[in-house]
Amino acid sequence: VVPALLAGWLGAVTLLDFDDLESGYWRRRIWWPLFRFLEGISPRLFHFTCVHTEELAQEVTNRSGLHPNKVLRLNQGVDVTLFSPREAEEAPAKPVILYAAHLGVAAAGLHFILSGFHKLAEKGPDTILLIIGDGPLLPLFKKEAERLHLNGKVVFGGQMRHELMPEVMGLARAAVNYTPPENTASRYRASVKVREYLNMGLPVATNIVGSDLKSFSPFLEVFEAGNTESFARAVEQALARGWSEDAHRELKNNWAWEVVVASFLRQLRQMKD
Repeated sequence: VVPALLAGWLGAVTLLDFDDLESGYWRRRIWWPLFRFLEGISPRLFHFTCVHTEELAQEVTNRSGLHPNKVLRLNQGVDVTLFSPREAEEAPAKPVILYAAHLGVAAAGLHFILSGFHKLAEKGPDTILLIIGDGPLLPLFKKEAERLHLNGKVVFGGQMRHELMPEVMGLARAAVNYTPPENTASRYRASVKVREYLNMGLPVATNIVGSDLKSFSPFLEVFEAGNTESFARAVEQALARGWSEDAHRELKNNWAWEVVVASFLRQLRQMKD
């Protein structure tokens, strides 16, 4: 931040990328007032603020008192070259369902996914839930999987280098995502993981909170938040749907970083003119 502010004082045009509403993950915790203060003051220190969703644009405008022309939409894109569809060299014997995230405070939705997967296992499908990621909540999630008697059905793969993720996605038959609606940050999020899954052609089972995923609704199996029966049914439908050329085409044509950045630069030039 400091070098950017110095550059601004020397005449450069500076932009703040407001990626998420971090304070929403820390309500009733010691860090919450600090995050709320920074979210309110930081956009005022830059020429423009970039956001990924309409909800976040409104939040920044209201909290920071910025003119709407100072808040620019920079959509969350995807690296379509890295996350390109590929066939696994050797398909696993059992269908693999993938969940990938940093297992910190923003991954609280994994509690529900484990409960939903327990419901799916009760219904009979012999599947594996592969969880990729590391973080402070990993021990808690491992204990929860044990409590639900999911040993052998849930595999914790740990942290993995970003460039290896396409190979892991190539092993999966479907992916799952969950955004807890009770968390105030959920309405402001833009999911890069769902974009990566869809560009790989993977069917995705998810709930929808806020506006971000509505653009991808035709390619998603949507379940009711907090309803494990609905989750299990959506995962079964995702497995039945199979690989989607249409989803890959939509992401490649409209959400590749090359497309997103070109649109953003046009918007920025208009603002500067």
